[in-house]
Amino acid sequence: MKGYVKRIVLTVLVAILILALAQLAQAADGTLPVQRVLEGNYCVAYGGVGLLDGQRHSFGSTVEGTPVEAYLYWSARYIGANNGDSQIRAQINGGGFNQISAAARESAYAGFKRDGVEVYYYTYRSANLVGLLPAGGGALAVAVDRSTTLEAHGAGLVVISQGATCSYGQVQLNFGLDGFFWNFPPDAGPDTQVTCAEFAAAPTDRTLAMQMYVGGVEHDEMRGDRIWYATGSGAKPTDIVSGGDPNNVLDGPPLGENHPPYPLNGSNGDWDTYVNSITVPAGATYACFQIESIDGRQPVNGTSGVWVELLTKLVYEPGLAVLKLTNGNDAKLPNDA
Repeated sequence: MKGYVKRIVLTVLVAILILALAQLAQAADGTLPVQRVLEGNYCVAYGGVGLLDGQRHSFGSTVEGTPVEAYLYWSARYIGANNGDSQIRAQINGGGFNQISAAARESAYAGFKRDGVEVYYYTYRSANLVGLLPAGGGALAVAVDRSTTLEAHGAGLVVISQGATCSYGQVQLNFGLDGFFWNFPPDAGPDTQVTCAEFAAAPTDRTLAMQMYVGGVEHDEMRGDRIWYATGSGAKPTDIVSGGDPNNVLDGPPLGENHPPYPLNGSNGDWDTYVNSITVPAGATYACFQIESIDGRQPVNGTSGVWVELLTKLVYEPGLAVLKLTNGNDAKLPNDA
């Protein structure tokens, strides 16, 4: 009998341990891991919309060339761990609504409690949805259904396409969960971690286009943020905000009426689609980005949110040789042997 009881106790302890490990495995707050790297004649398209009000909303985008990959991203905030909604409904060009399940999910403690219960961020990425898109590209009209939480942030689509008119270069996608708020301890704050795009060096300056989805930023002129970047070679930075070059703070988008003067301003109902480009100097092998929540001890109180996705495209200039990487794997141009 004693042996039977011991086996029961051991079984229960193992089950508890497995459950605890599973919960730890799903929690993440930090650098956005690389999802995809492609090299060739690629174009990129994107569009997103906020879902804070709990209603169905739409957005548009235009795809140049033939779509080869497409991913839907969404995020929300829920009370408690092991919660969240890993499905969302989306309609493309007036067809039926498709139930889309997350192929990847991240969750992490948001840094505060509500009524004594921890609040968690959740971010999601679909599988490749290219089969739902028109094969020839063109205009997209996308509608997204409301989420099951009152604290939904929004959803955004990224489409990668190929075509003769698409410039040759490298496309990199990163997806994850990186929360930020100036008054929260790591990893929930104060700023995001640093996420980087990596590439082979070249002997001349190049242009890198970037786009990011960020959820949860409040539409409030007294809640401030900055987006920093750094380029270089060798060891990548782990903190750009502290001691960073003020010239490497990205401008915000053109501001409409009553828009807070920050690059991320929640003007689309708790969902930001931020787009910009930077110059990558000759010899550089990385471009890194970090979101700052402005220190609340200043007149402006830093904003909070969650960084979901980063898309970068580095254009290779025609006729330029690309320098060898240290591991011997060089990035080749179209006319290279």
